[in-house]
Order: sequence, then C-alpha cells, then structure tokens
Amino acid sequence: MNTIIYYKHGKFRRRSAFTLVEAMVSTVLSGFAITGLIVGYATMARRAEYAVYSTAATAIAQQGIEQTRAAKWDTVSNPQVDELIIGNFSSYSVRMDMNMSEDVETRGTNYFTITSISANPPIKKITVDCVWSLDGGLTLFTNSITALRAPDQ
Repeated sequence: MNTIIYYKHGKFRRRSAFTLVEAMVSTVLSGFAITGLIVGYATMARRAEYAVYSTAATAIAQQGIEQTRAAKWDTVSNPQVDELIIGNFSSYSVRMDMNMSEDVETRGTNYFTITSISANPPIKKITVDCVWSLDGGLTLFTNSITALRAPDQ
C-alpha cells in the first residue's frame, strides 16, 4: 500500500494509494451488492403482484358464495323450494386485472361444490374455488372459501 516516489533531485517521499488488486476487489464487492439489490427488488415486485392477484381471487370466490346465499332454500313452504343445487351454479371466469396490455389477461375461474351435510337439521356445505394463474397458465393457484348454510339463511 505504501509506495516510494523518487523525484528529480534525489529526494523521495512516501505516498499511500490503492493498488490494482484492492480496486478490483472493491469493484467486485460493489457488483455483488448491486446484484443483490436488483434481485431483491425483482422478488419483492413478484410477491406484490402475487398478493394483488390472490386478494382479487378471494374477492371473486366471495362473489360465488354470495350467489349461493341468494339462492332460495325453503323447507317450510309447500311445496318445498330448493334452488341451492349444483345444477343452478356453473363455473364462470372473471377478468382479474386491468392491464394496459391487451395481449396478456389474468382470469379467475370459480368452481362450485355443494354437499348435503345433514338432513335433520338440513345443512349444506358450499365450497367455491377460484383458480387463477400468475404466469400465463404454468402454475395454477386456488383460493377457496367454504360456508355452511341452513334453509332461509
């Protein structure tokens, strides 16, 4: 790190400076730090995008639950009315994003499952699964909501 510099008249003076090796090591370490920041930012952006779509898928599944809650199921009336059957609810797809690009669209598809839990008292289990993809169909994610329902609820 210390170098000796000779001047014209035979006098010399010690000067401190960085060597080439020290400069190269500091450049490589700085490169690692900057690369880590860029990778961290890209990961954070991807996780934020996942969080947004997951929240949207939960809202879409909740819409499906609300549709089943709106179905009439009355065991007291004559004749009894039971519109809470799987035949009345078909799967449907909803656009999940408002992307400026028209060529890529993320959609969530609701799938319904209605199961009778007991006959006395009458209770049905309703499950709505919202299936969606973040990367154009390569990986599928599912947000599910399950509810129990009795007649006239």
